[in-house]
Amino acid sequence: MTSLESGTDHAALAAFVRIAGRDCWGKRLSALGVMARQGQFTGRAAQQRHAAELMLSRLSGPEALARAGTPEKRVLQFAREVARLDAALSGDARARLRVMVRAGLAGEATLIPLFHLMRTAALARLRGFAVRFCGLLDGATHDLLITREGASAEVVCCAVSAEEGRKLHRGDWFNLMDRMYPELQTWLAAHPGRYL
Repeated sequence: MTSLESGTDHAALAAFVRIAGRDCWGKRLSALGVMARQGQFTGRAAQQRHAAELMLSRLSGPEALARAGTPEKRVLQFAREVARLDAALSGDARARLRVMVRAGLAGEATLIPLFHLMRTAALARLRGFAVRFCGLLDGATHDLLITREGASAEVVCCAVSAEEGRKLHRGDWFNLMDRMYPELQTWLAAHPGRYL
């Protein structure tokens, strides 16, 4: 990675943090740190669920940017697209985008729905479509209007959680495992081979 690319990436990351709000971003990273230390299983699940935020946080230093792999570069590209879109929008549309970013940084939410929107728009552009962010610009029920050669389509970008429809939420399961695991480990060590 050249120093020019590194500088551009750092600027894109800084712009994304400004859009999120420095306080909001800082609180989110603190909350993720607490979640990651809750227990072996719960912490690992939190790291997986919030991988995008954690990647962006790790990339804040120039050394990390220079060593960024393909997954980190993709997440950084999504953050860059959000920053570009924010710069192109104004008024209510910009406010809607910022609400969307902050909503992705609250509670159990993630940035994945926002990044899915950015990726869908980028893929449509690569396929020769003109892309309009109607959901942000007009508050429309669809997210994008893509147009090419006189044909247009309304696109709704939905992200569905793997937790939907589960009788037992994975987070609750991991919490239970974190509570049981030390006792289970002790029992297994005291009773070798008896559990088979």
